Parts: sequence; C-alpha cells; structure tokens
Amino acid sequence: MEYVFQHILVLVAFILAIGYIFKKFFWKSIVKSGDDTTLCGKDDCGCH
Repeated sequence: MEYVFQHILVLVAFILAIGYIFKKFFWKSIVKSGDDTTLCGKDDCGCH
C-alpha cells in the first residue's frame, strides 16, 4: 500500500512541477492578454 501511495505522490509532484515550468516560461507567450495595462495606461511612461 505504501509503495502505491509513494508513486502517486511522486506523480502528483512531477505533474505540478511540469505545470509550474510550463506556466512560467510558455503560458505568457501562448496566451496574449489584450489588457496589458499599467497604472500609467497601455505603455510605461516612466513616471514612477
């Protein structure tokens, strides 16, 4: 029983790690949000 539980935990940790890496490096380039606004508007005016 412990052996199966350990494999499930390792698999879940691996899936979470792959998901984190995918989100950090690839998700922003795949999904472009149209609302890239800052407090200054659409572009950074350098006022802060």
